[in-house]
Amino acid sequence: TVALFHGNANSIAVRVPKTLPWVEQGYGVLLAEYRGYGGNPGKPSEQGLYKDARAYLNWLEQDKNIKAHDIILYGESLGSGVAVQMATEYEVKALILEVPFSSALDLAKSQFFFVPFMNYIMKDQYLSDHKIGNISAPVLIGVGNIDTVVPAKYGKKLFESANEPKKIVEYPMANHMTVYDSGFSREVLTFIKGFENTTQP
Repeated sequence: TVALFHGNANSIAVRVPKTLPWVEQGYGVLLAEYRGYGGNPGKPSEQGLYKDARAYLNWLEQDKNIKAHDIILYGESLGSGVAVQMATEYEVKALILEVPFSSALDLAKSQFFFVPFMNYIMKDQYLSDHKIGNISAPVLIGVGNIDTVVPAKYGKKLFESANEPKKIVEYPMANHMTVYDSGFSREVLTFIKGFENTTQP
């Protein structure tokens, strides 16, 4: 089962077409939504999104009897921070990150370089680069080299902090929204299919 955590300014409604190839191949898909997104009540926050993600994964385990070691986490952009955190808490099968950041703090520092003490005043920092070294699951990362929202260097920094086995794929002409359609879709499906017949007892 692939649990997808989408990015900012989005909702699960626009992610359905993306998951159809996975469903057609027989894989389960969970499209996770957050508080404050998709018409849900509440205000988004880092800890709030983590709580929402835990609720979904616990539901899969407890209500659907799908154990963590049969779940592949997929995080897009903002959702990469959620997926990385969940991979530190659950022993998942694998982790896929599309246009991820090393941390939201890194992005904020680059955009607001004139603001001092950013690491003290920024509340939601999503420090994925500090966490990914604690993850033993295989990691696949896709970045776009003309991405101006989350420049590829941040995904590369995250990759360097990850443990083996890991793979990063760069798309020279892809921006923040086109990495998946630039070839990452094929990489993802190949990656997922590589875990067939490896279900643990």
